[in-house]
Amino acid sequence: MYVKAGHSYPLEDNQMCAGYKEGGKDSCQGDSGGPLFVQQNDQMTVIGLVSAGIECGSPLLPGIYTRVISHLDWIDEQIKKKTVRKKNCSDYYNNNSLL
Repeated sequence: MYVKAGHSYPLEDNQMCAGYKEGGKDSCQGDSGGPLFVQQNDQMTVIGLVSAGIECGSPLLPGIYTRVISHLDWIDEQIKKKTVRKKNCSDYYNNNSLL
């Protein structure tokens, strides 16, 4: 349960919170579906997608994110359905404009 400052929001197993204790940086309206990255060494990995939140950038009110790992099977299925059919980047252009 996400409970702070009189707000409560039931977190599902496929959700997590992320943010700075002091606030200031956060996702906000219009950011839904955007990525939450972690950096390990020089590798950036998407671990979450903006889902919800209470206020924006307020102290002790982190954003709520959907855990990407909870949906990896579905993501893999979708990727397998969508294959790139053209082998060369130039195949995507026709008369200097994108198809």
